[in-house]
Amino acid sequence: MQESFRILKAFRPAVVVGVGGYASGPAVLAARLLGIPTAIAEQNAFPGLTNRIPVRLSTFTPNPVAVDYDVYTNGGLYDSGSLQFLPGETLTFIEFALPSAEGLREVLVTLSNPVSAEITRFQQVLFMIPYEIEVPLIQTGEVWRYFKGTSEPPANWNDLGFIDTAWLTGATGIGYEKETGYGPCLATTLSDMQNSYYSIYARKGFSIEDPSRVTGLTFTMEFDDGYIAYLNGTAVYSENPPAVVAYNQPAGGSHEAACGGTPTPIDLSDNIDLLVPGDNVLAVQVHNVTLNSTDYILIPQLFATLAPWPGDFEPDGDVDIDDFVELAAAWLSQPGDGSYNHLCDINNPPDQIINMLDLEVLVEHWLLGF
Repeated sequence: MQESFRILKAFRPAVVVGVGGYASGPAVLAARLLGIPTAIAEQNAFPGLTNRIPVRLSTFTPNPVAVDYDVYTNGGLYDSGSLQFLPGETLTFIEFALPSAEGLREVLVTLSNPVSAEITRFQQVLFMIPYEIEVPLIQTGEVWRYFKGTSEPPANWNDLGFIDTAWLTGATGIGYEKETGYGPCLATTLSDMQNSYYSIYARKGFSIEDPSRVTGLTFTMEFDDGYIAYLNGTAVYSENPPAVVAYNQPAGGSHEAACGGTPTPIDLSDNIDLLVPGDNVLAVQVHNVTLNSTDYILIPQLFATLAPWPGDFEPDGDVDIDDFVELAAAWLSQPGDGSYNHLCDINNPPDQIINMLDLEVLVEHWLLGF
């Protein structure tokens, strides 16, 4: 809520448009408390993003009309241009492609310098974009179960239901360095791997309370030299995998990990449907390119992008006392105030009524610790 007030006081728009349902609630409420007109966008060209903004003439005109526009994102000028209305036209659009929704909270559109017309309504419109939360599921330094590739592991080694309690444990990075390079990144040293075995099989469990909230899945992998990654038993990504997938086979190519650098993110969002409520497992098999290689390492990470919980009006990633304040403000608002009531009507949005049922949903999520 405080962030919404900060944005509105900085931009001082003529109208605030909420984009994406209840996630825009704090901005819409803040605007109403500041006396700024509000509206809710029903649909966008792409879900969650406003990239086609209508500009309409109030009356028909036989003459060409023009108006300049500026588009600001996160406080900086992003796009500008001029709209042209041909004789008889009353509607056109400012169209632009946003670079990324990550970290984007507002889009401010300003109109100026009309030709053959006047700006009779709003000169500035602020569009508030709903947020998403990136949460780490598996991070560097966490403890994994692993199996040394001195023999073939059980066929179901990468399945969710596989019992791995007999496997070794170690924090990532797992590997060895006989010269210089990976030393600072190693937490578990495989002192017997060189000239002995090509591969390591590793598993790490993680929990997803509600997979339907997951809108994105990102994987990173620091490795030397090739690997195959599995999500709940299904292969989802590989680089330099062995030509024959077996414990005693070399990687399909050479690769040096960027120890201490920023790993390349790999989008696994097409595999979200593999997630299940509760326990899940990420598994990797990582192969060296030669038995006498002087180094080897594996450091997998996994991140999820989550839609906000119903009731997180603040928004800050969880349901807390601030969200009760938001709901109370909506509950006490004047009847018929559909724009804001719709945002907080988490039990039954079509009725646009804030009542005890909505409070019960909010309390349920609060007690569950979301």
